[in-house]
Amino acid sequence: MRLKFLSVKLLARLRSVWEIVLVFAVINLVATSAYVFFIYQLKQQEVYKTFDARLVAAANALPYMLPAGYLEQTIGDQASVSPATYQGLARSVSAYVDKAGLSYLYVFVQRRGEVVYLLDSASDAEISNDNYGHFLEPYKGVPVLLRQIFADGEPRFAEYSDKFGSFRTYFMPVTRADGVRLIVGADINISTLHEMVQEAWVSSLSIGLLVFGCSLLLTWWLAEKRAKVLYRANIALEAARKNAESALQELKITQQQLIESEKMATLGQLVGNVAHELNSPIGAVKSSGETIAQELGEALLGLPQLLEMLDAHALNLFVQLVGQGLSTAPTLNARDERTQTRSLASELNAIGVPDAEARARLLVRFGAQARMQDYLPLLQHPQSEAIARTATSLAIIIHGSRNINTAVAKVSRIVFSLQTFSSLDRSAFLMQIPLQQTVQQALQTYSSLIQQGIELVCDFADIAPVHAVAEDLTQVWSHLLFNALQSMKNNGTLRVSISDAEGMALVTLSDTGNGIAPEHLAKIFAPFFTTSTSGEGSGLGLAIVKKIIDMHQGRIEVQSEVGVGTTVRVYLAYSAQVPRPGAMPEA
Repeated sequence: MRLKFLSVKLLARLRSVWEIVLVFAVINLVATSAYVFFIYQLKQQEVYKTFDARLVAAANALPYMLPAGYLEQTIGDQASVSPATYQGLARSVSAYVDKAGLSYLYVFVQRRGEVVYLLDSASDAEISNDNYGHFLEPYKGVPVLLRQIFADGEPRFAEYSDKFGSFRTYFMPVTRADGVRLIVGADINISTLHEMVQEAWVSSLSIGLLVFGCSLLLTWWLAEKRAKVLYRANIALEAARKNAESALQELKITQQQLIESEKMATLGQLVGNVAHELNSPIGAVKSSGETIAQELGEALLGLPQLLEMLDAHALNLFVQLVGQGLSTAPTLNARDERTQTRSLASELNAIGVPDAEARARLLVRFGAQARMQDYLPLLQHPQSEAIARTATSLAIIIHGSRNINTAVAKVSRIVFSLQTFSSLDRSAFLMQIPLQQTVQQALQTYSSLIQQGIELVCDFADIAPVHAVAEDLTQVWSHLLFNALQSMKNNGTLRVSISDAEGMALVTLSDTGNGIAPEHLAKIFAPFFTTSTSGEGSGLGLAIVKKIIDMHQGRIEVQSEVGVGTTVRVYLAYSAQVPRPGAMPEA
Protein backbone atom coordinates (compact mmCIF):
# COMPACT_ATOMS: atom_id res chain seq x y z
CA MET A 1 0.00 0.00 0.00
CA ARG A 2 2.89 2.39 0.80
CA LEU A 3 4.56 1.74 -2.57
CA LYS A 4 1.25 2.36 -4.31
CA PHE A 5 0.88 5.67 -2.48
CA LEU A 6 4.41 6.75 -3.52
CA SER A 7 3.62 5.83 -7.12
CA VAL A 8 0.51 8.01 -7.15
CA LYS A 9 2.46 10.89 -5.61
CA LEU A 10 5.19 10.68 -8.25
CA LEU A 11 2.59 10.76 -11.02
CA ALA A 12 1.03 13.86 -9.46
CA ARG A 13 4.42 15.60 -9.39
CA LEU A 14 4.96 14.65 -13.02
CA ARG A 15 1.76 16.49 -13.96
CA SER A 16 3.11 19.66 -12.28
CA VAL A 17 6.14 19.93 -14.62
CA TRP A 18 4.39 22.58 -16.70
CA GLU A 19 3.62 24.57 -13.58
CA ILE A 20 7.33 24.48 -12.62
CA VAL A 21 8.30 25.73 -16.08
CA LEU A 22 5.80 28.59 -15.85
CA VAL A 23 6.97 29.67 -12.37
CA PHE A 24 10.62 29.66 -13.40
CA ALA A 25 9.79 31.59 -16.58
CA VAL A 26 8.20 34.39 -14.54
CA ILE A 27 11.14 34.47 -12.13
CA ASN A 28 13.60 34.54 -15.04
CA LEU A 29 11.69 37.42 -16.62
CA VAL A 30 11.89 39.52 -13.43
CA ALA A 31 15.59 38.75 -12.90
CA THR A 32 16.45 39.41 -16.56
CA SER A 33 14.60 42.74 -16.53
CA ALA A 34 16.58 43.88 -13.51
CA TYR A 35 19.79 42.71 -15.18
CA VAL A 36 19.02 44.57 -18.43
CA PHE A 37 18.32 47.79 -16.53
CA PHE A 38 21.56 47.44 -14.57
CA ILE A 39 23.68 46.76 -17.70
CA TYR A 40 22.04 49.71 -19.51
CA GLN A 41 22.90 52.06 -16.65
CA LEU A 42 26.53 50.91 -16.74
CA LYS A 43 26.80 51.34 -20.50
CA GLN A 44 25.16 54.77 -20.43
CA GLN A 45 27.67 55.93 -17.82
CA GLU A 46 30.49 54.47 -19.93
CA VAL A 47 29.33 56.45 -23.01
CA TYR A 48 29.44 59.72 -21.10
CA LYS A 49 32.79 58.88 -19.50
CA THR A 50 34.29 58.06 -22.92
CA PHE A 51 33.16 61.26 -24.62
CA ASP A 52 34.02 63.41 -21.60
CA ALA A 53 37.54 61.96 -21.70
CA ARG A 54 37.77 62.86 -25.41
CA LEU A 55 36.62 66.42 -24.69
CA VAL A 56 39.20 66.86 -21.92
CA ALA A 57 41.99 65.39 -24.06
CA ALA A 58 41.11 67.61 -27.03
CA ALA A 59 40.95 70.77 -24.89
CA ASN A 60 44.35 69.99 -23.37
CA ALA A 61 45.85 69.21 -26.79
CA LEU A 62 44.68 72.38 -28.58
CA PRO A 63 47.34 74.79 -27.20
CA TYR A 64 50.05 72.41 -28.47
CA MET A 65 48.59 72.32 -31.99
CA LEU A 66 48.94 76.09 -32.43
CA PRO A 67 52.09 77.84 -33.71
CA ALA A 68 54.52 78.91 -31.00
CA GLY A 69 53.44 82.18 -29.42
CA TYR A 70 50.09 82.28 -31.25
CA LEU A 71 48.00 82.82 -28.10
CA GLU A 72 50.41 85.52 -26.83
CA GLN A 73 50.50 87.39 -30.17
CA THR A 74 46.74 87.44 -30.61
CA ILE A 75 45.98 89.30 -27.39
CA GLY A 76 46.26 93.07 -27.13
CA ASP A 77 45.00 96.19 -28.82
CA GLN A 78 47.26 95.65 -31.87
CA ALA A 79 46.49 91.92 -32.23
CA SER A 80 45.88 90.73 -35.76
CA VAL A 81 46.02 87.49 -37.77
CA SER A 82 45.70 87.32 -41.52
CA PRO A 83 42.57 85.58 -42.82
CA ALA A 84 44.69 83.01 -44.67
CA THR A 85 46.65 82.12 -41.53
CA TYR A 86 43.51 81.97 -39.38
CA GLN A 87 41.63 79.79 -41.90
CA GLY A 88 44.62 77.47 -42.22
CA LEU A 89 44.68 76.97 -38.44
CA ALA A 90 40.90 76.49 -38.44
CA ARG A 91 41.19 73.72 -41.08
CA SER A 92 44.09 72.06 -39.23
CA VAL A 93 42.20 71.98 -35.92
CA SER A 94 39.02 70.82 -37.71
CA ALA A 95 40.92 67.85 -39.15
CA TYR A 96 41.98 66.88 -35.60
CA VAL A 97 38.39 67.32 -34.40
CA ASP A 98 37.11 64.95 -37.11
CA LYS A 99 39.66 62.29 -36.18
CA ALA A 100 38.76 62.61 -32.49
CA GLY A 101 35.04 62.17 -33.26
CA LEU A 102 34.13 65.60 -31.85
CA SER A 103 32.34 68.66 -33.28
CA TYR A 104 34.34 71.81 -32.54
CA LEU A 105 37.45 73.16 -30.82
CA TYR A 106 37.87 76.87 -30.12
CA VAL A 107 39.52 79.50 -27.92
CA PHE A 108 37.73 82.47 -26.25
CA VAL A 109 39.08 85.59 -24.55
CA GLN A 110 37.35 88.54 -22.90
CA ARG A 111 38.00 91.79 -24.72
CA ARG A 112 36.39 95.10 -23.73
CA GLY A 113 33.62 93.27 -21.88
CA GLU A 114 32.83 90.90 -24.76
CA VAL A 115 33.73 87.25 -25.27
CA VAL A 116 35.51 86.95 -28.64
CA TYR A 117 37.08 84.18 -30.71
CA LEU A 118 40.85 83.73 -30.85
CA LEU A 119 40.39 80.53 -32.87
CA ASP A 120 37.54 78.33 -34.10
CA SER A 121 37.83 75.02 -35.93
CA ALA A 122 36.17 75.05 -39.34
CA SER A 123 35.99 72.69 -42.30
CA ASP A 124 36.34 73.79 -45.95
CA ALA A 125 32.57 73.79 -46.32
CA GLU A 126 32.08 75.91 -43.19
CA ILE A 127 34.73 78.39 -44.36
CA SER A 128 33.10 78.57 -47.82
CA ASN A 129 29.71 79.25 -46.21
CA ASP A 130 31.27 81.69 -43.72
CA ASN A 131 29.75 79.58 -40.90
CA TYR A 132 32.44 79.83 -38.22
CA GLY A 133 33.83 82.21 -35.59
CA HIS A 134 36.20 84.76 -37.12
CA PHE A 135 39.24 86.18 -35.40
CA LEU A 136 38.14 88.58 -32.59
CA GLU A 137 34.49 88.14 -33.63
CA PRO A 138 32.19 88.51 -30.59
CA TYR A 139 30.47 85.28 -29.52
CA LYS A 140 26.74 85.89 -29.45
CA GLY A 141 24.51 84.51 -26.68
CA VAL A 142 27.32 83.87 -24.17
CA PRO A 143 26.14 81.32 -21.54
CA VAL A 144 26.20 82.55 -17.94
CA LEU A 145 28.38 79.56 -17.06
CA LEU A 146 31.08 80.72 -19.51
CA ARG A 147 31.36 84.11 -17.82
CA GLN A 148 31.50 82.38 -14.46
CA ILE A 149 34.45 80.28 -15.64
CA PHE A 150 36.21 83.46 -16.78
CA ALA A 151 35.68 84.77 -13.25
CA ASP A 152 36.66 81.77 -11.11
CA GLY A 153 38.98 79.83 -13.45
CA GLU A 154 37.35 76.44 -12.70
CA PRO A 155 36.96 73.95 -15.61
CA ARG A 156 33.44 72.59 -16.13
CA PHE A 157 31.29 70.38 -18.32
CA ALA A 158 28.10 71.92 -19.72
CA GLU A 159 25.27 71.27 -22.17
CA TYR A 160 23.98 74.24 -24.17
CA SER A 161 22.66 75.35 -27.56
CA ASP A 162 23.71 78.18 -29.89
CA LYS A 163 23.43 78.99 -33.58
CA PHE A 164 25.76 76.11 -34.43
CA GLY A 165 23.63 73.44 -32.68
CA SER A 166 23.24 71.68 -29.32
CA PHE A 167 26.37 70.37 -27.63
CA ARG A 168 27.97 68.79 -24.59
CA THR A 169 31.04 70.92 -23.88
CA TYR A 170 34.15 71.00 -21.77
CA PHE A 171 35.36 74.53 -20.93
CA MET A 172 39.03 74.61 -19.79
CA PRO A 173 40.46 77.94 -18.53
CA VAL A 174 44.11 78.69 -19.37
CA THR A 175 45.81 81.59 -17.56
CA ARG A 176 48.88 83.10 -19.19
CA ALA A 177 51.89 84.32 -17.26
CA ASP A 178 50.67 87.92 -17.64
CA GLY A 179 47.34 87.05 -15.96
CA VAL A 180 45.17 87.05 -19.12
CA ARG A 181 42.66 84.21 -18.93
CA LEU A 182 41.67 82.23 -22.02
CA ILE A 183 39.07 79.49 -22.27
CA VAL A 184 39.57 76.47 -24.51
CA GLY A 185 36.30 74.80 -25.47
CA ALA A 186 35.67 71.32 -26.91
CA ASP A 187 32.20 70.33 -28.23
CA ILE A 188 30.48 67.06 -29.08
CA ASN A 189 27.04 67.13 -30.70
CA ILE A 190 24.30 66.04 -28.28
CA SER A 191 22.71 63.93 -31.02
CA THR A 192 25.90 61.84 -31.19
CA LEU A 193 25.66 61.11 -27.46
CA HIS A 194 21.99 60.23 -27.79
CA GLU A 195 22.76 57.79 -30.62
CA MET A 196 25.42 56.06 -28.52
CA VAL A 197 23.05 55.82 -25.53
CA GLN A 198 20.38 54.36 -27.84
CA GLU A 199 22.89 51.79 -29.07
CA ALA A 200 23.71 50.95 -25.43
CA TRP A 201 20.01 50.35 -24.77
CA VAL A 202 19.62 48.11 -27.84
CA SER A 203 22.76 46.20 -26.86
CA SER A 204 21.58 45.74 -23.25
CA LEU A 205 18.15 44.62 -24.41
CA SER A 206 19.69 42.13 -26.85
CA ILE A 207 21.82 40.65 -24.09
CA GLY A 208 18.78 40.43 -21.84
CA LEU A 209 16.71 38.67 -24.49
CA LEU A 210 19.55 36.23 -25.10
CA VAL A 211 19.90 35.51 -21.37
CA PHE A 212 16.13 35.10 -21.00
CA GLY A 213 15.96 32.73 -23.98
CA CYS A 214 18.84 30.62 -22.65
CA SER A 215 17.26 30.49 -19.18
CA LEU A 216 13.96 29.31 -20.69
CA LEU A 217 15.74 26.56 -22.60
CA LEU A 218 17.62 25.53 -19.46
CA THR A 219 14.40 25.52 -17.44
CA TRP A 220 12.66 23.38 -20.04
CA TRP A 221 15.61 20.98 -20.14
CA LEU A 222 15.69 20.67 -16.34
CA ALA A 223 11.93 20.14 -16.16
CA GLU A 224 12.01 17.51 -18.89
CA LYS A 225 14.94 15.79 -17.22
CA ARG A 226 13.10 15.90 -13.92
CA ALA A 227 10.04 14.30 -15.52
CA LYS A 228 12.16 11.47 -16.92
CA VAL A 229 13.74 10.82 -13.52
CA LEU A 230 10.33 10.71 -11.86
CA TYR A 231 9.00 8.36 -14.54
CA ARG A 232 11.93 5.97 -14.14
CA ALA A 233 11.53 6.09 -10.36
CA ASN A 234 7.87 5.14 -10.70
CA ILE A 235 8.72 2.10 -12.86
CA ALA A 236 11.38 1.05 -10.34
CA LEU A 237 8.96 1.32 -7.41
CA GLU A 238 6.43 -0.89 -9.16
CA ALA A 239 9.09 -3.54 -9.78
CA ALA A 240 10.28 -3.33 -6.14
CA ARG A 241 7.17 -5.18 -4.94
CA LYS A 242 8.42 -8.36 -6.69
CA ASN A 243 12.13 -8.21 -6.07
CA ALA A 244 13.88 -7.30 -2.80
CA GLU A 245 17.15 -6.54 -4.59
CA SER A 246 15.34 -4.11 -6.88
CA ALA A 247 13.78 -2.53 -3.78
CA LEU A 248 17.26 -1.92 -2.31
CA GLN A 249 18.44 -0.34 -5.57
CA GLU A 250 15.31 1.78 -5.67
CA LEU A 251 16.10 2.98 -2.17
CA LYS A 252 19.47 4.29 -3.36
CA ILE A 253 17.78 6.09 -6.27
CA THR A 254 15.30 7.65 -3.84
CA GLN A 255 18.18 8.79 -1.62
CA GLN A 256 19.83 10.46 -4.61
CA GLN A 257 16.53 12.09 -5.44
CA LEU A 258 16.34 13.55 -1.95
CA ILE A 259 19.78 15.13 -2.42
CA GLU A 260 18.69 16.67 -5.72
CA SER A 261 15.44 17.85 -4.15
CA GLU A 262 17.39 19.59 -1.38
CA LYS A 263 19.46 21.41 -3.99
CA MET A 264 16.31 22.49 -5.80
CA ALA A 265 14.74 23.58 -2.51
CA THR A 266 17.78 25.74 -1.73
CA LEU A 267 17.64 27.29 -5.17
CA GLY A 268 13.91 27.84 -4.81
CA GLN A 269 14.43 29.54 -1.43
CA LEU A 270 17.06 31.84 -2.94
CA VAL A 271 14.93 32.81 -5.92
CA GLY A 272 11.80 33.11 -3.77
CA ASN A 273 13.52 35.46 -1.34
CA VAL A 274 14.76 37.69 -4.15
CA ALA A 275 11.32 37.75 -5.79
CA HIS A 276 9.68 38.53 -2.43
CA GLU A 277 12.10 41.36 -1.68
CA LEU A 278 11.56 42.87 -5.15
CA ASN A 279 7.77 42.53 -4.97
CA SER A 280 7.30 45.06 -2.14
CA PRO A 281 9.10 48.03 -3.77
CA ILE A 282 7.59 47.23 -7.16
CA GLY A 283 4.11 47.23 -5.57
CA ALA A 284 4.92 50.57 -3.92
CA VAL A 285 5.96 52.04 -7.29
CA LYS A 286 2.74 50.79 -8.91
CA SER A 287 0.52 52.09 -6.12
CA SER A 288 2.26 55.47 -5.96
CA GLY A 289 2.17 55.82 -9.74
CA GLU A 290 -1.59 55.26 -9.83
CA THR A 291 -2.11 57.76 -7.00
CA ILE A 292 0.09 60.37 -8.69
CA ALA A 293 -1.77 59.93 -12.00
CA GLN A 294 -5.12 60.46 -10.25
CA GLU A 295 -4.03 63.45 -8.18
CA LEU A 296 -2.15 65.04 -11.07
CA GLY A 297 -5.40 65.36 -12.98
CA GLU A 298 -7.03 67.04 -9.97
CA ALA A 299 -4.11 69.43 -9.57
CA LEU A 300 -4.00 70.35 -13.26
CA LEU A 301 -7.71 71.14 -13.24
CA GLY A 302 -7.69 73.19 -10.02
CA LEU A 303 -4.34 74.97 -10.22
CA PRO A 304 -5.04 77.43 -13.08
CA GLN A 305 -8.33 78.55 -11.51
CA LEU A 306 -6.67 78.87 -8.10
CA LEU A 307 -3.84 81.02 -9.48
CA GLU A 308 -6.38 83.41 -10.98
CA MET A 309 -8.28 83.71 -7.66
CA LEU A 310 -5.25 84.45 -5.46
CA ASP A 311 -3.74 87.90 -5.02
CA ALA A 312 0.04 88.39 -5.06
CA HIS A 313 0.51 87.89 -1.30
CA ALA A 314 -1.63 84.74 -1.12
CA LEU A 315 0.02 83.35 -4.25
CA ASN A 316 3.45 83.92 -2.70
CA LEU A 317 2.40 82.06 0.47
CA PHE A 318 0.99 79.19 -1.60
CA VAL A 319 4.28 78.89 -3.55
CA GLN A 320 6.24 78.93 -0.26
CA LEU A 321 4.03 76.16 1.16
CA VAL A 322 4.49 73.92 -1.88
CA GLY A 323 8.21 74.71 -1.96
CA GLN A 324 8.59 73.69 1.68
CA GLY A 325 6.86 70.40 0.93
CA LEU A 326 9.32 69.76 -1.91
CA SER A 327 12.42 70.63 0.10
CA THR A 328 11.51 68.99 3.42
CA ALA A 329 12.22 65.25 3.69
CA PRO A 330 9.53 63.27 5.59
CA THR A 331 10.67 62.53 9.14
CA LEU A 332 7.42 61.54 10.89
CA ASN A 333 5.96 58.06 11.16
CA ALA A 334 2.19 57.61 10.92
CA ARG A 335 1.71 57.75 14.69
CA ASP A 336 3.68 60.99 15.15
CA GLU A 337 1.90 62.52 12.16
CA ARG A 338 -1.51 61.82 13.74
CA THR A 339 -0.36 63.25 17.09
CA GLN A 340 0.93 66.48 15.56
CA THR A 341 -2.17 66.79 13.38
CA ARG A 342 -4.49 66.58 16.43
CA SER A 343 -2.39 69.12 18.33
CA LEU A 344 -2.31 71.56 15.43
CA ALA A 345 -6.04 71.09 14.74
CA SER A 346 -6.79 72.19 18.31
CA GLU A 347 -4.84 75.42 17.77
CA LEU A 348 -6.61 76.08 14.47
CA ASN A 349 -10.02 75.42 16.02
CA ALA A 350 -9.23 77.91 18.73
CA ILE A 351 -8.70 80.72 16.20
CA GLY A 352 -11.73 79.79 14.10
CA VAL A 353 -10.12 78.14 11.04
CA PRO A 354 -12.78 76.09 9.19
CA ASP A 355 -12.28 72.35 8.77
CA ALA A 356 -9.32 72.59 11.15
CA GLU A 357 -8.36 68.91 11.13
CA ALA A 358 -8.01 68.77 7.33
CA ARG A 359 -6.01 72.03 7.33
CA ALA A 360 -3.76 70.73 10.11
CA ARG A 361 -3.16 67.48 8.25
CA LEU A 362 -2.18 69.49 5.17
CA LEU A 363 0.40 71.58 7.08
CA VAL A 364 1.90 68.47 8.70
CA ARG A 365 2.21 66.71 5.32
CA PHE A 366 4.10 69.71 3.97
CA GLY A 367 6.30 69.84 7.10
CA ALA A 368 4.99 73.37 7.74
CA GLN A 369 3.45 72.92 11.20
CA ALA A 370 6.12 75.12 12.78
CA ARG A 371 5.11 77.98 10.47
CA MET A 372 1.39 77.79 11.08
CA GLN A 373 1.15 81.52 11.84
CA ASP A 374 2.83 82.38 8.52
CA TYR A 375 0.25 80.40 6.54
CA LEU A 376 -2.85 81.56 8.45
CA PRO A 377 -3.84 83.96 5.59
CA LEU A 378 -4.13 80.92 3.31
CA LEU A 379 -6.10 78.89 5.84
CA GLN A 380 -8.54 81.81 6.41
CA HIS A 381 -8.71 82.89 2.77
CA PRO A 382 -12.22 83.03 1.17
CA GLN A 383 -10.98 80.39 -1.28
CA SER A 384 -9.43 78.22 1.43
CA GLU A 385 -11.38 75.16 0.22
CA ALA A 386 -9.86 75.43 -3.29
CA ILE A 387 -6.43 76.16 -1.81
CA ALA A 388 -6.63 73.11 0.49
CA ARG A 389 -7.94 70.85 -2.29
CA THR A 390 -5.15 71.79 -4.73
CA ALA A 391 -2.44 71.78 -2.05
CA THR A 392 -3.59 68.33 -0.86
CA SER A 393 -3.29 66.96 -4.39
CA LEU A 394 0.22 68.39 -4.64
CA ALA A 395 1.13 66.93 -1.23
CA ILE A 396 -0.06 63.49 -2.34
CA ILE A 397 1.95 63.80 -5.56
CA ILE A 398 5.09 64.79 -3.61
CA HIS A 399 4.57 61.93 -1.13
CA GLY A 400 4.03 59.46 -3.98
CA SER A 401 7.18 60.55 -5.82
CA ARG A 402 9.18 60.08 -2.62
CA ASN A 403 7.71 56.60 -2.18
CA ILE A 404 8.81 55.75 -5.73
CA ASN A 405 12.34 57.05 -5.05
CA THR A 406 12.53 55.00 -1.84
CA ALA A 407 11.30 51.85 -3.62
CA VAL A 408 13.79 52.27 -6.49
CA ALA A 409 16.60 52.79 -3.97
CA LYS A 410 15.60 49.55 -2.22
CA VAL A 411 15.66 47.60 -5.50
CA SER A 412 19.14 49.04 -6.17
CA ARG A 413 20.30 47.90 -2.72
CA ILE A 414 18.95 44.38 -3.32
CA VAL A 415 20.71 44.12 -6.69
CA PHE A 416 23.91 45.49 -5.14
CA SER A 417 23.74 42.98 -2.26
CA LEU A 418 23.27 40.08 -4.70
CA GLN A 419 26.17 41.26 -6.83
CA THR A 420 28.36 41.74 -3.75
CA PHE A 421 27.53 38.28 -2.39
CA SER A 422 28.12 36.48 -5.69
CA SER A 423 31.37 38.24 -6.54
CA LEU A 424 33.10 40.67 -4.21
CA ASP A 425 35.02 43.58 -5.73
CA ARG A 426 38.23 42.22 -7.26
CA SER A 427 39.63 45.50 -8.62
CA ALA A 428 40.99 46.98 -5.38
CA PHE A 429 44.59 46.35 -4.31
CA LEU A 430 45.67 44.99 -0.97
CA MET A 431 47.50 47.52 1.16
CA GLN A 432 48.45 48.27 4.75
CA ILE A 433 45.24 49.64 6.30
CA PRO A 434 44.82 51.33 9.71
CA LEU A 435 41.81 49.54 11.20
CA GLN A 436 40.75 52.66 13.10
CA GLN A 437 40.28 54.52 9.81
CA THR A 438 37.88 51.93 8.35
CA VAL A 439 35.87 51.67 11.60
CA GLN A 440 35.53 55.46 11.83
CA GLN A 441 34.34 55.62 8.22
CA ALA A 442 31.59 53.13 9.03
CA LEU A 443 30.65 55.01 12.22
CA GLN A 444 30.44 58.24 10.23
CA THR A 445 27.96 56.61 7.85
CA TYR A 446 25.53 55.99 10.73
CA SER A 447 26.35 59.14 12.74
CA SER A 448 22.83 60.57 12.31
CA LEU A 449 21.23 57.39 13.72
CA ILE A 450 23.75 57.16 16.55
CA GLN A 451 23.03 60.73 17.61
CA GLN A 452 19.31 59.99 17.96
CA GLY A 453 19.67 58.03 21.20
CA ILE A 454 22.75 55.77 21.14
CA GLU A 455 25.55 56.10 23.68
CA LEU A 456 28.73 55.37 21.70
CA VAL A 457 31.81 54.18 23.62
CA CYS A 458 35.03 53.79 21.59
CA ASP A 459 38.31 52.28 22.77
CA PHE A 460 40.87 52.16 19.96
CA ALA A 461 44.30 50.77 20.86
CA ASP A 462 47.34 51.81 18.81
CA ILE A 463 48.00 48.61 16.83
CA ALA A 464 49.84 47.89 13.60
CA PRO A 465 48.01 48.22 10.24
CA VAL A 466 46.53 45.10 8.67
CA HIS A 467 47.11 43.87 5.12
CA ALA A 468 43.62 44.15 3.65
CA VAL A 469 41.24 45.89 1.27
CA ALA A 470 39.89 49.05 2.92
CA GLU A 471 36.54 49.03 1.06
CA ASP A 472 35.87 45.41 2.11
CA LEU A 473 36.58 46.07 5.79
CA THR A 474 34.43 49.22 5.79
CA GLN A 475 31.61 47.13 4.36
CA VAL A 476 32.03 44.57 7.18
CA TRP A 477 31.79 47.23 9.92
CA SER A 478 28.82 48.89 8.16
CA HIS A 479 26.81 45.65 8.12
CA LEU A 480 27.63 44.89 11.78
CA LEU A 481 26.80 48.45 12.90
CA PHE A 482 23.50 48.40 11.01
CA ASN A 483 22.49 45.14 12.73
CA ALA A 484 23.43 46.55 16.14
CA LEU A 485 21.49 49.80 15.64
CA GLN A 486 18.48 47.91 14.31
CA SER A 487 18.55 45.54 17.30
CA MET A 488 18.69 48.45 19.79
CA LYS A 489 15.99 50.39 17.90
CA ASN A 490 18.24 53.48 18.14
CA ASN A 491 18.22 53.43 21.96
CA GLY A 492 21.03 51.83 23.97
CA THR A 493 24.80 51.57 24.35
CA LEU A 494 27.15 50.66 21.51
CA ARG A 495 30.76 49.77 22.40
CA VAL A 496 33.41 49.56 19.68
CA SER A 497 37.01 48.60 20.46
CA ILE A 498 40.21 47.78 18.58
CA SER A 499 42.94 45.72 20.24
CA ASP A 500 45.59 43.03 19.76
CA ALA A 501 44.68 39.45 20.66
CA GLU A 502 46.37 36.13 19.93
CA GLY A 503 48.76 37.82 17.53
CA MET A 504 45.88 39.16 15.44
CA ALA A 505 43.99 42.45 15.19
CA LEU A 506 40.68 42.27 17.07
CA VAL A 507 37.65 44.49 16.47
CA THR A 508 34.82 44.09 19.00
CA LEU A 509 31.28 45.49 18.67
CA SER A 510 28.87 45.12 21.60
CA ASP A 511 25.27 46.33 21.73
CA THR A 512 22.48 46.29 24.31
CA GLY A 513 19.80 45.24 21.84
CA ASN A 514 17.28 42.41 21.79
CA GLY A 515 19.88 39.68 21.30
CA ILE A 516 19.70 36.57 19.11
CA ALA A 517 17.80 33.42 20.04
CA PRO A 518 20.06 30.35 20.54
CA GLU A 519 18.27 28.41 17.78
CA HIS A 520 19.11 31.21 15.31
CA LEU A 521 22.82 31.63 16.11
CA ALA A 522 23.91 28.71 13.93
CA LYS A 523 22.03 30.12 10.92
CA ILE A 524 22.94 33.82 10.98
CA PHE A 525 25.66 33.50 8.32
CA ALA A 526 23.48 31.50 5.91
CA PRO A 527 22.53 33.45 2.77
CA PHE A 528 18.99 34.89 2.92
CA PHE A 529 18.47 33.94 6.57
CA THR A 530 17.03 36.90 8.46
CA THR A 531 15.06 37.49 11.64
CA SER A 532 14.02 40.97 10.48
CA THR A 533 10.45 41.70 9.58
CA SER A 534 9.46 41.60 5.92
CA GLY A 535 11.01 44.40 3.88
CA GLU A 536 13.72 45.31 6.44
CA GLY A 537 16.54 43.07 5.20
CA SER A 538 17.56 40.77 2.40
CA GLY A 539 19.39 38.26 4.63
CA LEU A 540 22.70 38.77 2.81
CA GLY A 541 24.47 41.17 5.19
CA LEU A 542 26.13 38.65 7.54
CA ALA A 543 26.75 36.23 4.67
CA ILE A 544 28.77 38.98 2.96
CA VAL A 545 30.56 39.74 6.24
CA LYS A 546 31.57 36.08 6.65
CA LYS A 547 32.76 35.86 3.07
CA ILE A 548 34.97 38.96 3.36
CA ILE A 549 36.48 37.87 6.70
CA ASP A 550 37.23 34.38 5.33
CA MET A 551 38.97 35.96 2.33
CA HIS A 552 41.16 37.95 4.72
CA GLN A 553 42.09 34.76 6.58
CA GLY A 554 40.28 35.93 9.70
CA ARG A 555 37.42 34.64 11.79
CA ILE A 556 34.25 36.00 13.38
CA GLU A 557 32.70 35.03 16.71
CA VAL A 558 29.22 35.96 17.94
CA GLN A 559 27.94 35.81 21.53
CA SER A 560 24.37 36.82 22.26
CA GLU A 561 21.78 36.66 25.02
CA VAL A 562 18.14 37.46 24.43
CA GLY A 563 17.16 40.65 26.22
CA VAL A 564 20.79 41.53 27.08
CA GLY A 565 22.57 42.16 23.80
CA THR A 566 25.11 40.84 21.30
CA THR A 567 28.91 40.93 21.09
CA VAL A 568 30.68 40.34 17.78
CA ARG A 569 34.45 39.75 17.62
CA VAL A 570 36.33 39.93 14.32
CA TYR A 571 39.92 38.63 14.22
CA LEU A 572 42.12 39.70 11.29
CA ALA A 573 45.67 38.62 10.41
CA TYR A 574 48.20 41.43 10.17
CA SER A 575 49.80 40.03 6.99
CA ALA A 576 47.10 38.00 5.26
CA GLN A 577 47.85 37.00 1.66
CA VAL A 578 44.34 37.37 0.31
CA PRO A 579 43.89 36.02 -3.23
CA ARG A 580 42.48 38.72 -5.50
CA PRO A 581 41.59 37.20 -8.88
CA GLY A 582 41.79 39.76 -11.66
CA ALA A 583 43.99 42.22 -9.74
CA MET A 584 47.16 43.48 -11.39
CA PRO A 585 50.36 41.90 -10.04
CA GLU A 586 52.76 44.13 -8.19
CA ALA A 587 55.73 45.41 -10.18
